[in-house]
Amino acid sequence: MAKKEALCDGHEKHLCTLAGGGLLERDLENFKALVRAPYFVCRRCGRVGNAAGSLCEPEEI
Repeated sequence: MAKKEALCDGHEKHLCTLAGGGLLERDLENFKALVRAPYFVCRRCGRVGNAAGSLCEPEEI
């Protein structure tokens, strides 16, 4: 079976992966710190974050 390619570089650190991986349930305060005072929105999933590196396809708000 072929390896599944990552959606984008650093995807394991993006909000969509963190939320899907249970970060909300495990560490809500850490997740809130990543989304507090957002400056970027992801063009792929619509999540917002305060750092472009936390999103797959960031665009400045």
